Amino acid sequence: MARVVEHLASLAPASRAKGRIPVGTMASGAEINGILAAMDFIGELSPTEVRGSVVVTATANAPALDVRHKYAPQDGQDLDQTFPGNPRGLISDRLSAALFAELRGCADLVISMHTLSLIYDCNPYGVYKQHPEGKFGESELLRLVSFFRPTVPCQMSVEPGQGELPGRIPGALDYQCLALGIPAFMIELGAGGREDRAHVRQGGEGFIGVAAHMGLIEGVARPPAATLRRVTSRTHVTCERGGLFRRLHGSDELVRAGEPLGRIVDMHGETVETVTRERDIGDHRHSPRAGGPYRGSRGLRGARVGRGGGAEMSRHPVRAAQAPHVDPGRTASER
Repeated sequence: MARVVEHLASLAPASRAKGRIPVGTMASGAEINGILAAMDFIGELSPTEVRGSVVVTATANAPALDVRHKYAPQDGQDLDQTFPGNPRGLISDRLSAALFAELRGCADLVISMHTLSLIYDCNPYGVYKQHPEGKFGESELLRLVSFFRPTVPCQMSVEPGQGELPGRIPGALDYQCLALGIPAFMIELGAGGREDRAHVRQGGEGFIGVAAHMGLIEGVARPPAATLRRVTSRTHVTCERGGLFRRLHGSDELVRAGEPLGRIVDMHGETVETVTRERDIGDHRHSPRAGGPYRGSRGLRGARVGRGGGAEMSRHPVRAAQAPHVDPGRTASER
């Protein structure tokens, strides 16, 4: 198979007149909705009507997909924490190095598609990061995210010790792309391991909206969200007792300060702890298990949770932003 950069450079000038290339990539093996949404999107495009190029990596992590797991069994690494990769490293390092080498020479936009892990459930939301030397500001990134109509866009810190995710957050694909001046963001398209048709359709419509915004295709299937409820930081809610967690709220419900999120019950059904929070937060469905002192490490992923237990969220108007652009006179290999 020809390398992506070489293939794009070989195209006739008329076929890459716009020179704009969004890339959809799925970094974990159990995250199905994004794969299907990207396939549906690419299948609906007419090559004669596309002005530019669209590159879809249906899965960036084939070893993990084979076992339907987040991590490749050969090394147990989170692929989306290994970028820009190492061509002489372990298998995940080699995969990220190969993918990053291909897209850095041809991508004008990268959309990194994900879902939550197998045992969790949520509605689609966006995640974006900001690089101190990045060329694209928050408004531009939020504009692109808005075409997917997420429940919330979450600003994710890459600083250590923030209490959100373990591991090497700066090694995420979108953050490393931002360091190169390529706009990039993540979409968490629901839950993993199974197809959710509504979420797949939502993802496909988001791809179409972004492609139209960039000028690759004519028209927009639907307008982007006019306002977004922006989340500036997230955290986990913990408990002290083990047992089963009986939640009291649905996905994406706002839970006011002091209200119970749910109850921890023992195997006799007796409540051993009521889980509350001192600030307003949201909720996502999660595994009905609790193993004190920690409840569902990603049970509130994407919820409206503030740093240090505080909810930090605001309404953010989605302003018109200039689409990512490169000089159409240059080929992909020259960028």
